[in-house]
Amino acid sequence: MRKEDLLSLFVYGIMIVIAIYIGLMVIKPAFTNIEVSNEYVFAIASILAGFLINVVLAEIGHVIGALLGGYSIISVNLLGLCLYKNQGEWEMGIRPYEGLTGETKIIPHRKNAKPLLNLWSGLILYVIEFAIGITMYVLLPQDSWLRYSAVIVISVGGMLMFYNVMPFKLDTMTDGYRLALITKGVNVEAYNELMRIDMETHEGKIPTDIKTFSEITSLTAQVNLYRVYELLGQRLYAPAEEILDNILAQPGKLNDTTNGRVMSQKLYVMILTKSHEEAEKFYKEKLDSKQKHFLASDLSMESLRAYLLVSGTIEESLSECVYVLERKERALKRSVEPGRKDIEIGLFNDALRLVKEKHPDWEWPK
Repeated sequence: MRKEDLLSLFVYGIMIVIAIYIGLMVIKPAFTNIEVSNEYVFAIASILAGFLINVVLAEIGHVIGALLGGYSIISVNLLGLCLYKNQGEWEMGIRPYEGLTGETKIIPHRKNAKPLLNLWSGLILYVIEFAIGITMYVLLPQDSWLRYSAVIVISVGGMLMFYNVMPFKLDTMTDGYRLALITKGVNVEAYNELMRIDMETHEGKIPTDIKTFSEITSLTAQVNLYRVYELLGQRLYAPAEEILDNILAQPGKLNDTTNGRVMSQKLYVMILTKSHEEAEKFYKEKLDSKQKHFLASDLSMESLRAYLLVSGTIEESLSECVYVLERKERALKRSVEPGRKDIEIGLFNDALRLVKEKHPDWEWPK
């Protein structure tokens, strides 16, 4: 099980404990002080209202913080219902999102845009909500249903905010994790560049003129890998390899998955551009058993095309090459952004062409 999954289970466990506490200490006592026609309807309605109110407030906070920080809004997603810009016009539809309950996508419209306001704004708005809720609880009469509903609403918001402020990666991106990433100045620049890349990808464009960072962090590595794709799409292998070597020289800065895919890109370039002997030596001496297993099992186009080259030119296994071909379409749908699909198909076909040239006698499936 991945580290992110274990952390997510831990956080969800704490949220469940908080929910039980709210039920026993807030909702249950409320039934002895107020008169409602149906206790279960009251509890469910209050929890649902609290959930929806906090989902909306979180994204309102992000929008306000983004605008104050120097960003433009390109989409606001609430539980999959998305308001987004399409060629300058606002439209609405159902779209996936990266977050627990929603996501606001932004792009810097000034050079010194500050992401901190955008990331802190959700918590700031919740603090205001909490103060209002506590004030209502103190001032309203004990037999008022609104008094207890206010506590339930801020309690539900507290559960969601607890998840959102976690400073590490969970099963979705959190504001706390993003804040932890941009503590260094270079990461703010990388963050804004990623926002620009994301917007162009969102609009169906292929990002160009992507920055390259010499200092490697989780964020700068992501930007550098976009630059690698830009160079590979132009078949500029030497500068792409230089960027990859810089990332591989600092493996401790990234997680195993990212390091594995960077190594896949390096292998791809090596086998395409270097002699067979040099590429084979690199594969056998630089990749340990764990990295080789990752290469063979990872369902990403980066790893698939590299593994195709390894299987076809070093291991010389037709069955493994066919295995790669069988997984290609699934990898394209799962891991490739729309604007990058044509480039990735072209890179994969370059690898397949080399293998077929090396083994003209192999019989490939129809």
